[in-house]
Order: sequence, then C-alpha cells, then structure tokens
Amino acid sequence: MDRTLLLARDNGKACAALIEGGRLVQFIQDSDGPAPGSVYLGRVQRVLEGLGGAFVDIGFAKNGLISGESDLPKDENGKIRIKQGQELPVQVIKDPGGDKGAQLSANIRLAGRYSVLLPNSLHVGVSRRIADDEKRERLKALGEKLVHGEIGLILRTQAEEASDRELAGEVEALSETWSRLSLKAKGIKAPVLLWDESGALTVAAREIRLDADTRITAQDQELLDELAARFDGALPCSSHIDGCDILTVYRVRAQLENAKKRRVDLKSGGFLVFDDTEALRVIDVNSGSFAGKDAEDTAFRLNLEAAEEIAVQTRLRNLTGIIVIDFVDMRNKTHRNDVIECLRQAFKHDTGRTDISPISALGLCEMSRYSRYSGKTGGE
Repeated sequence: MDRTLLLARDNGKACAALIEGGRLVQFIQDSDGPAPGSVYLGRVQRVLEGLGGAFVDIGFAKNGLISGESDLPKDENGKIRIKQGQELPVQVIKDPGGDKGAQLSANIRLAGRYSVLLPNSLHVGVSRRIADDEKRERLKALGEKLVHGEIGLILRTQAEEASDRELAGEVEALSETWSRLSLKAKGIKAPVLLWDESGALTVAAREIRLDADTRITAQDQELLDELAARFDGALPCSSHIDGCDILTVYRVRAQLENAKKRRVDLKSGGFLVFDDTEALRVIDVNSGSFAGKDAEDTAFRLNLEAAEEIAVQTRLRNLTGIIVIDFVDMRNKTHRNDVIECLRQAFKHDTGRTDISPISALGLCEMSRYSRYSGKTGGE
C-alpha cells in the first residue's frame, strides 16, 4: 500500500499526517492541553471512596479523574493507598472532553517504539499481535533479562523487527527516563508537568511505522531534522522537502473536516452514522441508495465496505473505549464471519489495542479500542 507521512505546520503547531492509499488515516498535532502519555505530579483533591477513584489537580481548570481501582496507586501488598492532599505522579490516558477533565492513571507506562516500561509492575509480556510462539518466547526471555525482575515491560509489535541491541538500548533509555522523573518529583511541589508527550513529532516517531515503503514529505528542513533526531539521525525511509502547503495539496484539511461530521457517505451509496454516549460509541451502517442482487448480497457487500471505512474513521477520530457497530442484518453465517475478518484486517496497522467480537444475533458487533496508556496490556 502506498504510504506517505506528511510533516507540516498548521497555525504555528507542528503536525504529522499519515496517508495510506490516498486516504488520511492518522493525524497528530502539537497539543496545548494535557496530552495522552504526559506525566504530571498531581495533588489529590477528593477521593471517591465508593467508586474507587479520585479527582486530581494537575494544573488545569478542570481536575483530572482517576476512575477505577486498577488505575489507583497500590503498595507492595496490593493495597490501595490514596488520600486527600497526597501528591503522586499520574499519567494522562484520555484527553479532556466536554465538561470533563483528563482521564488519569497512577500506573505509569513509558512507551518507546519497541517497548513499554511499566514502573509500577513486575509483569513482562509480549504483544499478542506477534503470533509466532518461538518469537514470543524469545522476546519474553529477552524482556525478563533486560528488566531483571525489578520493573515491568511489554514488548510491542515493532519489537519483532528490532535487534536485541536496539531493544536493550531503548529499555535502558526508558529506565533512565523513569529515574529522572522519580527524582524530579521528589524535589518540586504539585501540580507540575514531569514528562511531556504533547509534541506531534515525538508521538509520530514512536507510533507510526516507518519503513522502506513509506515516504516522508516535510514542509521544511527543521521538521525533518526534528523527526530524524528521534531516530539517531538515520530515518528508515526516503524523505524530501516540499515548501508548499502540503496539508491542502494532500486534502488533509478537507478530510479532517469530514471526520468531524456525524454522517460519512460510502462510495456504494450507503452511509455510516457516528453517535456518542457517556458509556460508548455507536456506529450505524445504513444501506442508503445502495442495492445489490438481493437483500443478502446488498447487506454483505455494504458491510464489507463499511468495515474498511470504520477502521479508517476510528483511527482518524481516535475513538477509544467501547464501540458498538450496527451492521445491516445478514442471514448467512459465512458472510457475518467474513465481515468480522475484514474488520480485523482493516485494523491490522492500528497501534492501539482492539478487541473485536463476532456479530451477535441482533446484528451488532461489540469492539473495544484502547491506547498504549490505558492499562490494557495485550495488544501493544
């Protein structure tokens, strides 16, 4: 597939746009607010005893929220330890939205290109996307050797392509970063930023797969140099400078505007409708003006097209949490299975973890998508 990474500036902010097959599938821009992955020294404002959570001041107008016991700090015996006024490092796992502050976790995860360091855990795991048992066993043994049973580690999908030396170097760098953060937190008062993940090029270098089949087009040399610095000066793919407004030339702005719309039209004449609730996202597949040979054929072909578009829109809109897809009803079990397999393949290059369930008797597909900071450890 044709892949191009665009590096540009928009309203003074650096941004990175990934184009696959002529379509915008991922857009990252410098953030002004608490960006996912950033670590703050926060101060607990209120403990939610009955709900297993806490509101934490990280220096913004709205307090962040730790929701759920799995994201609360624990002692060596696994007992939750948190009280009002306590200062503790927390990580942003979801942007602020609406009238809510950022979603936080006290279980820090420092992500690199090949691995994720888990300072508050002893768990060592390998991405479930690496299916080869022999490779999984080798990587897990290497991971255990690198952390010496003193800290947790997850080896991401990209670790499969890295050398042992590259993995060791990254884990060492992440460990040193955590040591610096811990030391910094002891000498200052909350709330304060400890680790900044708001830079678009920092995130792009780590989260976008760059290989010989990917081209990089930068608006200026400074952007290209900044990205190259995160690869020790050696980008793994071809690059060139194009001083024009590449976000317009590649229709990035137009596609971003379309991604804000509730309705997305499909080439066949069908369309998707995106709705948000407090608990989940709902995507409805509608046949519109599309008509096949018969009802079953129409539903099958439409759902295949919808599955591919849903993967694009989910990545572009960065939808996370629980997502329910209402496909057009299909009676044929093979067709239902084929649509789910199509959906899973369409998410193959997504860096988030996705869990996709079979279509239910009501024609609904339940899936979830989580970022690398959400505490879900199986699909890095």
